[in-house]
Amino acid sequence: MDNYYYILFAIFIIIIILILIVIIYNNTSVIILGSDTGTIKSNHCIIATETLPNLSFNQCCTIFGSTTNTKYLSTLNLVVSPVAINYVDVCSGFCTGAFDKPNLKCLPGTNVINLEEEQLQLDRCIIASQPINCSDLSNPVAVSNTSYLYPYSAGTQLCLTSGICGLNI
Repeated sequence: MDNYYYILFAIFIIIIILILIVIIYNNTSVIILGSDTGTIKSNHCIIATETLPNLSFNQCCTIFGSTTNTKYLSTLNLVVSPVAINYVDVCSGFCTGAFDKPNLKCLPGTNVINLEEEQLQLDRCIIASQPINCSDLSNPVAVSNTSYLYPYSAGTQLCLTSGICGLNI
């Protein structure tokens, strides 16, 4: 009877070891999206930092008197942040009229001054930040020190003034 317990114990240890191996092997690529959506594989967007504009020496945006961790990227007319958010939501901010999300088009509206210019800025933003062959919310569009910076807001509205960054980003 004692041998029976030793065999069960050995099988139990082997099962635990196999479970740990599977968890460690899959841990780097599994993201839990929520209770209803299950699990998906994720592959992070990796961009060579030397190909991105370096904003390490740029000042940080000041919003309502507080220095933030955002910076202004003039080449794309974007406020950028170390936190990735959905690139379409950010880029659609270039459309002052309506936005056709399925077709990624700015639509005419009462406040539109130059629809062609809005569409051009939208297209540049989409091309620069659209994740391709990866599952992140956005591709990084700049780098600051060791942090990737992602589109945060279209235009300069969230970066009308700037100051010395509180943190090295």
